[in-house]
Amino acid sequence: MDSDKLRAFWAARQGLDGSLGAADPAEVLARTGWARSAGGFNPYLTLFSRAGTGRRAADEEMAGGRIGEIPTVRGQAYVLPEEDYGLGLRTSEPAARAEVRASERHGVDHRLLDKVVEVLYEAIGDTPTDLSDLDLAGLLPEGEAGEHTRLAALALLQTAGAIRRVPLEGRLDRPEHGYTRWADPPPEPEGEDARLALAERYWAWIGAASLEHFRRFSGLSEAAARSAVEPLGLHRQVDGDLLIRDVDEFGDYTPPRTPSYALVSALDGLHRLRHDLGAVLDPEHAGLRGLPAQPVFDRGRVVGFWNFDADDGTIAWTTWTRPDDALYEAVERAETFIRDELADVRGTAPDSVRPHALV
Repeated sequence: MDSDKLRAFWAARQGLDGSLGAADPAEVLARTGWARSAGGFNPYLTLFSRAGTGRRAADEEMAGGRIGEIPTVRGQAYVLPEEDYGLGLRTSEPAARAEVRASERHGVDHRLLDKVVEVLYEAIGDTPTDLSDLDLAGLLPEGEAGEHTRLAALALLQTAGAIRRVPLEGRLDRPEHGYTRWADPPPEPEGEDARLALAERYWAWIGAASLEHFRRFSGLSEAAARSAVEPLGLHRQVDGDLLIRDVDEFGDYTPPRTPSYALVSALDGLHRLRHDLGAVLDPEHAGLRGLPAQPVFDRGRVVGFWNFDADDGTIAWTTWTRPDDALYEAVERAETFIRDELADVRGTAPDSVRPHALV
């Protein structure tokens, strides 16, 4: 398979080709995939790089409940469109059960865990509650047992749709967050229906992926993943293991002839949804085992790295392709957005230290 075409196709499916310029945040997330949050700036840059969405517009959508930060696959927090809240919560169940098992291994029985769940739920109201203000010292065991008990209780309450996590400052890129009751919990699909719905969305987001890619994202066993994917009628690549959603769409796709740059975060869905960094690297960079900084993409291919210097409000960047006017414009656009609307890039650390060129 033509790797340049495949990478450009992935970028197009992810809306990094300019095709989502008029889309609102919920539509962007529904069409290109859930945005990994991790308390950082990735959701903001995900929306900006695809639809030019400003931070305040994203915050308003979040405050209005049209998008929200929800625990999902592997217990990881993503920003989702409202229509996917129930699915996201259902996919978080295995991680919640794992937290319960972790508390049990530390000697915590169900009666104590049930009590902690009850106390937390009663303490959380209709306005955001900062759990650091709650004194649970007399209830929680000391040390790791207490921490696992608290995490298990929160996981159970969130997975059940009883409470939801909200940023205390109204911003996703700040570490301070609290919890509020979910007055009208979203309906959650049953197990098999949820796995099928997740697989349908996954291939709609990126168009072509292997079963292993889906497993890395979803955390499903091989048997469960195969069962979820089978009803989709995906087409297997002739000379590889990719499963393609629409062979005509891929066959008819023509990559842009001119560069199409995107400065995104290290957690961007273009590569993180598949957990396959190698697929977006050229052969001469195949030895790279992690992102040393935030990536610069051109038609789905990593061509360099960037970071933001908050002290002087500029982006430091380097590419191994010759810079052109389009690249300078892309850098300036991202720099202006981050400086004027975010002020810094927080909470989305790359996989290793920055290269010396970016210090």
